[in-house]
Parts: sequence; C-alpha cells; structure tokens
Amino acid sequence: MTELFRGTVPLPPSINGSYKIVRCGYGAMRLAGTPALSQFKQDARLMLAQSRRPPADELARIRRQKLALSVELTFYIKSLWQRDVDGGIKAALDAAFGYLGLNDNLVTELYCSKLKSNGAPCCEIVIRISD
Repeated sequence: MTELFRGTVPLPPSINGSYKIVRCGYGAMRLAGTPALSQFKQDARLMLAQSRRPPADELARIRRQKLALSVELTFYIKSLWQRDVDGGIKAALDAAFGYLGLNDNLVTELYCSKLKSNGAPCCEIVIRISD
C-alpha cells in the first residue's frame, strides 16, 4: 500500500454530540449537525491545512480511476474508557476526505483504534492507496 495522506484533526464529537433530530415542517423530522460538529469541521480544516496535501493530479487520478483506499484512524483520548472507539469515525472521515476533495465511498478498508493520550486529545488519519 502506498501512503497518500497523513494528518491530524481534533478529537471529533461523539455520534450523539454530532447530530440532532430537528423538525422541518408538517411534522417531518430530519437529522442535522450540531454546533459541536460545525466547530469540529472548522478546527479540522485548519489542522489539516498544515499537512502535506497530495498533488492535484494524483487526487484527480484517484477520483477518475476510482482507486480503493484504506484508512487508519487512531483516536488519542485521555482515558480509554471515556468513549466508544466508533463514535468519531464519520466526522473524522468527512473532514479528511472533504479536505482532499475525495468521496469517502472509495474506502474499502477501515482500521480504527484508540490509545491513551498524554497530550491534547486528537485523531490521526492515514489514508493509503490499496494495491
């Protein structure tokens, strides 16, 4: 596998902290992002901008050829029992793939782990091209 991208984002909010149900006329309801999710996306864009972005022609080739991608997410949190390992996956993937201009439906493999952090909580994202 060839590494395409490596970056770090703040610790995403949990699924419960990311979405809420809102009424949208005539009693219908839909899922909407919370202010915490909006803030995470803003902060993630700033942090990802400090990472080495792959060349535009490489990203275009991946989109055009629909290359399979493998993603490794490592959540660094203060306590291993603080939250579920899967709670921030969607927000982290959306932030990274939005930054790269890629569709996350290209992901065919996903590895996720959580580790104890001595510093600020965060999530490391590594995206590889599957060979």
